[in-house]
Amino acid sequence: IIDGIAPDDFVRVVREDPDRSGLLYAGTEHGVYVSFDDGGSWATLSYDLPDTPVTGLAVQDRDLVISTHGRSFWVLDDIETLRQVRADVAKADAHIFAPADAIRRSVPAVLDYYVSGSDREVRLDVLDGEGELVRTLFQGTRDEGTYRETWNLRYPGAVTFEGIVLEGGNPAIGPWSPPGRYEARLTVDGDVQVAAFNLKRDPRLTGVTDADLIVQFNLALAIRDAESKANGNVLLIRDVRTQVQASVMQSNDQELRELAEQFTDDISELETELYQVRNQSPKDKIAFPIRLNDRLTGLRNRLERGDAAPTAAYRRVYAELSAELAETMQALEVLFTEDLSRLNTELNRAGLPRVVIRDRLITE
Repeated sequence: IIDGIAPDDFVRVVREDPDRSGLLYAGTEHGVYVSFDDGGSWATLSYDLPDTPVTGLAVQDRDLVISTHGRSFWVLDDIETLRQVRADVAKADAHIFAPADAIRRSVPAVLDYYVSGSDREVRLDVLDGEGELVRTLFQGTRDEGTYRETWNLRYPGAVTFEGIVLEGGNPAIGPWSPPGRYEARLTVDGDVQVAAFNLKRDPRLTGVTDADLIVQFNLALAIRDAESKANGNVLLIRDVRTQVQASVMQSNDQELRELAEQFTDDISELETELYQVRNQSPKDKIAFPIRLNDRLTGLRNRLERGDAAPTAAYRRVYAELSAELAETMQALEVLFTEDLSRLNTELNRAGLPRVVIRDRLITE
């Protein structure tokens, strides 16, 4: 019954897990041990715990709490993974442990998985109840070991760009996910395993239903997509303008230069409708009026400050901003399809590089 316990680590206390028969915890003179086979063998559970006598052990729900001699109290959060370790899991090529349910805005989803071998191609995704990808938490190579990823319960944020300064918030922070059933999908060298869990609304909420939060999420997601359109086209405008300037600099043709200047002025004017280009520091937000992308980000930020179905005012403002965005996108599409085509014709005639729209104009 002492196999695995160091000779000098005499045992002070032993406790059995209340939810898993045969799972034991031992407090010793130099740390904590765990046994999965009723004490037949032991393994250290100390890891980052200081070398200290452990005088008491208690299992509180999903946490292991210990008292030490002179080094205060310590808590090992979420021991559910230990409860799921069995012989077949230990021998598995890879395994994803069943996650606990998460609480919206409060308790994130903690996803644990095991991988054997070395240099394994691993990907961990979160899927919604329809099997659609919500976000990828990890993609890369792993060596043998047990790993933990935490999902913050948010969808991906909006497209953004370097140096963006907004009054309304951070567009890179995504909307809160709605309550419902989700899946963690672990792919190791092409082999897939799935573990389901639920995302629940905060039980302290009163007068709010899951349906209310789903409606709120749908509007927040629509606003996020509108933010991505605005910011994505700012990037597109900047790329096209850089190409035009680089190409025309090679020419002394005054008419061509004037044509290019008019085109860049026109797309730059639309850029200022999408984003306040004079913002260079946080304090500039005070001096210059906010533009369309900032108004969209601010709308989403305010919408998600509480848990409730959106009011009619939120829907009305979103409709107004969407109409403004569509108008700007239409004007930009005309410039890119007509004016840019005319400019490229002149660049061809002058033997200069054409301007290429590297990314599709974001209108949908």
